[in-house]
Amino acid sequence: WSNQGAAFTRQLKNMMQLARVITIGALNRDESRGAHYKPDFPERNDEEFMKTTMATFKGLDQAPEFHYEDIDVSLIAPRKRDYTTKH
Repeated sequence: WSNQGAAFTRQLKNMMQLARVITIGALNRDESRGAHYKPDFPERNDEEFMKTTMATFKGLDQAPEFHYEDIDVSLIAPRKRDYTTKH
């Protein structure tokens, strides 16, 4: 037996930090990609944003610092996803 509520509570702070990073990372991108849709930028922008978003924490009371790493697309070329086609 285990106390699932206690396990969840212990991880809640980590989950909130991760949610903050995901939200700020999405807001920093002037594009739409995957589940992150911005009405002002409805298309994805591979030229500027085909990168992995990395976050570093300096302290619990400070905002995360972001930097970006290029994605290696030499083996698999990116392609546009089309969700308008019905099967």
